[in-house]
Amino acid sequence: MIPCVAIISLSALLNLVLQTAFNPMRRLEPAYAAALLALNIVELAGLLFFTGGLQNPFSFLFSLPS
Repeated sequence: MIPCVAIISLSALLNLVLQTAFNPMRRLEPAYAAALLALNIVELAGLLFFTGGLQNPFSFLFSLPS
């Protein structure tokens, strides 16, 4: 449970930091958008790892971002 809460907390903190760092009215550069997508995939992989892997009923979400 602790690793999952840590991943979610770090993600929330990073989202707050990025909201203040970037103007929400402008589009992100493709490199930044790709980095955020990669980070989301890593976060989901970490959460799936700690909650049962592919036996987790939400593992189908892993294929949605791509």
